[in-house]
Amino acid sequence: MSEATPDRLDRIERILESAIANQVSLQETVRQNSEEIHSLTDILMHSIQNAETDREVFQAEIRRIWEYLLGQQQPGNGRGEG
Repeated sequence: MSEATPDRLDRIERILESAIANQVSLQETVRQNSEEIHSLTDILMHSIQNAETDREVFQAEIRRIWEYLLGQQQPGNGRGEG
């Protein structure tokens, strides 16, 4: 029985080492995923800000065009109608 005990302890030690290695690997994976999520969040926030800026620019341009078109409908707009 005393000869079997060292083998058993060796197996237990290998299992524990493997479990620790797996835990470290999982922790590294979680860290990497966290970094990627933060990066994607930054990209998304910049995209949202750009979209908001574009929307404001487009609205201003549409307003300018609309006002121009309304001005073209006024009497005496140079088309000789009257």
